[in-house]
Amino acid sequence: MAEETVQGNPPQSRQNNSTKPSISEETVQGRLASQNAALNAEKVRLQRECANLEALISVHISGRECRLNHQHRSSDAPESAMAM
Repeated sequence: MAEETVQGNPPQSRQNNSTKPSISEETVQGRLASQNAALNAEKVRLQRECANLEALISVHISGRECRLNHQHRSSDAPESAMAM
């Protein structure tokens, strides 16, 4: 009777293999290629976004420097006028 029990209940690993279809290497390669393409597209999008942010930061810094220079010149102007 013990033999019937063993034969009636295959090991867990055999049950999993028989109920789930095995994933072929082509399927895995296809999924990896698809994920790789999606990651590359996301990388390009992020690079563009970084470039846009760098440009905005540059414009912001340039504008700030311009304002600081203008304020500095404005504060120097009365002294120049008083010296004359």
